[in-house]
Amino acid sequence: MVVIAEDTLQLTFKSGWHAIKFDDTPWYAVSSNLSAHGVKAMDITALGPDGHHWWIEIKDCVDYEADNLPRLALTPPPEVKATQTWANDQGWKPLVEAKRAKLFVADEVLQKVVGTVAALTAAARAPATDAHAAAVRPFVAAGIAGSRWNVVLLLTWNIPDYGRLASRLKTALEQRLRAFDVTCHVVNEHSAAPALPWTARRVTP
Repeated sequence: MVVIAEDTLQLTFKSGWHAIKFDDTPWYAVSSNLSAHGVKAMDITALGPDGHHWWIEIKDCVDYEADNLPRLALTPPPEVKATQTWANDQGWKPLVEAKRAKLFVADEVLQKVVGTVAALTAAARAPATDAHAAAVRPFVAAGIAGSRWNVVLLLTWNIPDYGRLASRLKTALEQRLRAFDVTCHVVNEHSAAPALPWTARRVTP
């Protein structure tokens, strides 16, 4: 079995699965030079013995709910709009754009899926002698027509009505990732999507 830790969350994949912490791989983080130029990547890519791909983005917000609340809002908070209005009134519209500090989480996942696809495409084109590229090439097949591909937002959020939040974010992911023909899921460490290939548990740091 493969065990991957992200902060205090630990994911244990079923036997026969190949899973890596993609954003920590030497190919993405160093060799490809993509990370250094702002290209974002998914936290984990996993490939099952049946050829199904699962790409996972982890947002562990337990005890940091207030800090992360803005990233769950589809529209920017009023403070951002007010700041932009003020900048426009100063005549700075062509020069200044006010943005929230963190993207809406579904937009961030889209950004990371696109970045991971780009990193894997580059790995597929790298010389056969490049060991770092070779280590991630098994995941290139996710972008090929006919491959089963699941994108998961593993969002830990300590609220009673997690199901409603998950449903809203799942719809937002489906809208943004429609072109990729993926199945989207939003889960936490206590809820599971059908056929989820891992178990998650909280560990003491």
